[in-house]
Amino acid sequence: MDNPQFNGYILSDALSINGGELLNDIHGHVYADKTVVNVQDFTFAEKDGGRYVAKGGMKLDDSKQLFGVLDVTNGSVKNLLTLLDRANEHLDGKLNGSVEIGGTKDNPSVNVVGKINDVSIDDKVVGDATLNASLANRKFKITTLKLPVDEGLIAMGGTLDLDGQADLQVALKDVDIVPFLPLVGKDIQATGWITGVINVTGETKNPKVELSSSVESGSFNGIGIDEGFVLATMQDHVIQIQRIQGAKSGYKLSIYGKVPLAAIYTSGYIPANDSKSMDVTIDFNEADMAVIPLVTTSVKNATGPLKGVIRLTGTIDQPEAYGTVSVRNGTMKLTSVENEITGIDGDLIFSGQQGDFQSRINMGKGSAGLAAKVNWSGHSLTNYKAAVQLDGLEVRSEYVRGPLNGELYIADRDGLPTLIGNLNLEKVQFKIPLSMESSESTRNMGVDVTVHAGKGVRLYDRTLYNMFISGDVHFGGTLQNPTASGQFDVRMVRLNT
Repeated sequence: MDNPQFNGYILSDALSINGGELLNDIHGHVYADKTVVNVQDFTFAEKDGGRYVAKGGMKLDDSKQLFGVLDVTNGSVKNLLTLLDRANEHLDGKLNGSVEIGGTKDNPSVNVVGKINDVSIDDKVVGDATLNASLANRKFKITTLKLPVDEGLIAMGGTLDLDGQADLQVALKDVDIVPFLPLVGKDIQATGWITGVINVTGETKNPKVELSSSVESGSFNGIGIDEGFVLATMQDHVIQIQRIQGAKSGYKLSIYGKVPLAAIYTSGYIPANDSKSMDVTIDFNEADMAVIPLVTTSVKNATGPLKGVIRLTGTIDQPEAYGTVSVRNGTMKLTSVENEITGIDGDLIFSGQQGDFQSRINMGKGSAGLAAKVNWSGHSLTNYKAAVQLDGLEVRSEYVRGPLNGELYIADRDGLPTLIGNLNLEKVQFKIPLSMESSESTRNMGVDVTVHAGKGVRLYDRTLYNMFISGDVHFGGTLQNPTASGQFDVRMVRLNT
């Protein structure tokens, strides 16, 4: 028994790894003695057709030398990521190539040459990637990594020494962003073609990163952006934003400043004057209200020059904001309302973890005054109040047509946002929505509103009803469990059939 040997054949129908039965038809020869472990023609397959053939092993002397080759045919990228405990439901493709293994147990070397055919994101094929990369003596070298995307191209090359210097470049040219949006988030409505370069140099453990990128023919939420670009660096664990800028119709929104990595990874509060605090400025002085439709699809278009700057400090977990943004004589068109909001005068004031908003608007012959205040801690609201005074505000939409008068407030009552106030209605027409569904995922709201229906208050649907009402009713409870008291008297009832 001075030199025991094992020479056998391994066979298995299936193997489950990291929660999924990914491999089947497993078989191969294994030989081992006190000097070496060696596998020959070790084969396994995937249910969807991928096949792997491995040969190689490790010397068991002091050198612990590794040797071998893994040949891959149509290997699923999605399955490989799961095997590596890096599951990604969006990415897939078919890997074809070889992996050469060498070096030692403590200092392995790997050389990968091949292609990833039909690289896909959410089942949409992006292109075929070419790969030639290696690892030796703790140094990564990417000789070729290319992914054509329609008429565009993503390419990477360079070296990354885990114990020394980095010299790595990533380039994008005319890359359509649409196929890649699922990797960022769900239901993002954006278009555009990106061209840019990322350079990584200096010490690998503390690299200098330089980024320059631009987008052409871009849009967000269906609103076109004439141009956009990013210029930024990272050095000594601090991201320096030289400029992030978007432009439309001659107006520009700019962002610049610094974000220490500590501000991203530190939990809790950091004072604004601390070196670990971020210090980012959002400059609205050349901007216009046309940026609003980029943020919300409920606004179809908006105009009016903006003035002011907002300074962001603190950390990502505990952000603070300081500064004022103002608009004078602006206009806005809501998606669900026929007539335009005009004469918008407003001020948005930030002071730490508090925001105050005051505005005056016109619609038709009427107007409204708005005021709001919010406080936050981290990413959660801790306090909120809002008020609107309606003075004959003329609204023309599918469900409301006519002037609105009254006062409405939103405030916290027993932990529930509650709508409070009164509406005095005259010469106004309403249509009752056929669907007023609520769900567990919809945030509930309390109601404490009195409605007075005076002259000419009409409920009208050209196919269902036509009636005039008058009286007073108080609505209470919540949106999900409403109550009502009082009465409306009905006159001139006619059902349309």
